Amino acid sequence: MKSFIEWLKTSQYLNSDSIKGDIARDILRDKTFPDTSEEDRLLSYMNSKLKYGALAPLSEFKVIYKSYLTYINKDK
Repeated sequence: MKSFIEWLKTSQYLNSDSIKGDIARDILRDKTFPDTSEEDRLLSYMNSKLKYGALAPLSEFKVIYKSYLTYINKDK
């Protein structure tokens, strides 16, 4: 199973000219982004970044994460 970061590197969002694309690129540039696929840890990290205005809205991240879940569950 691909991790969230591995999946994001090949996702449709990477080249998207949208808020989701901005988030994907920000995440991949962020050297401190958690290397996990656990939703709670990722949301906690995103919340901490949002306090400083570093990343776009959390709701957009949740859409990206939902796409990841769809991807990893497609073969089950």
